[in-house]
Amino acid sequence: MTRINYVAANSTRVSFDIENGTSVMQGAVLSGVDGIVGECGGSAMCATCHIYVAIEQAGLPAWAIPKGGPSEIRRRELVVR
Repeated sequence: MTRINYVAANSTRVSFDIENGTSVMQGAVLSGVDGIVGECGGSAMCATCHIYVAIEQAGLPAWAIPKGGPSEIRRRELVVR
């Protein structure tokens, strides 16, 4: 089992232990997380869910952790809300 923390746009947090091998979207749908519908079945086409991974909690090796911020081109693409 893996503990997944879901954070809503209004900062409401819920956590669930999800069976290994289950996608984050499937875990949300199976656990009844509000706002996660999964209409596309997990193919990232319907935009009902967005996933952000806290790099420091992802367990990545040092070489895989991005260094610095986004490039100037990427910075222009980002939408500030």
